[in-house]
Amino acid sequence: MTRPLFETTLDMGVERKVAQAYAKHYHLKPHKKPAQALYDYDMVSAISDRVIIRIEIKGRKPQYRNLIEQNGYMLSAKKFKALQLLHGEIPVALVVVFMGSPDMYSFSFSPHKVQDVSFAIGGRTKKKRDDRDVEEVAYIPWKHFVKLEGRND
Repeated sequence: MTRPLFETTLDMGVERKVAQAYAKHYHLKPHKKPAQALYDYDMVSAISDRVIIRIEIKGRKPQYRNLIEQNGYMLSAKKFKALQLLHGEIPVALVVVFMGSPDMYSFSFSPHKVQDVSFAIGGRTKKKRDDRDVEEVAYIPWKHFVKLEGRND
């Protein structure tokens, strides 16, 4: 059964702006993937249209970093493992932005960066939308994220 799409028009607008800023930073072109795809955008070469990197974009309110993500960025373990497998074909990056901040944080699924990722049961535990909101999650240490400055909304 397909899970309902919880992404809002505002979420998609933020994703689009982040994808454009990321593409500009690396001189690439963003190509949006269909709804409910494993990741959000293919970033392609401006010259050859070859996919250079795939990115998953996550927008967060600033308080989440201090409240629930002290041990690292929290991502569904299922998504983490799927993106990690996909990284073997073409590089995959997770891009996190905090609303109201001009900065982006990028994580590459390189093998040496995934060794100290921890797993636990978690997720959306307070305002559950459905039974799948509580699941195994991965905590990616913040030290593995690279700060990309200057996103302009």
